[in-house]
Amino acid sequence: RRRAEQEARQAKVQEKIELSRKYAEALAQREQLAALNAEHQKRLAAHYASKKQEEGGGQIEEQDQNSSDLEQRYFQALRQVSDGRTELEKVQLNYDHIVLDMKTRFEQKQDKVKELR
Repeated sequence: RRRAEQEARQAKVQEKIELSRKYAEALAQREQLAALNAEHQKRLAAHYASKKQEEGGGQIEEQDQNSSDLEQRYFQALRQVSDGRTELEKVQLNYDHIVLDMKTRFEQKQDKVKELR
């Protein structure tokens, strides 16, 4: 019986370690993706700027309209990305709280088991 309890404890500890490792990997991946996103935004802004400069001449009003439409869609997409990132942070924070709560409950149950022995 004690062996089974010890194995169960070890399994839970291994699970905690695995969850911690996965969480650290997810944070690292998030940082990489944020850096990549920033780079793409800079490239896109530079592309729009160069396009705007290239397109000169007689069709200025039409180009301004197209340009403003593109800029509006671009900023709307940025807003959606920002909203998505905010939602992701909220969800991650919620899961962090859940993990901490579960760790606390687990430790409390371990203490109760030790008291009963």
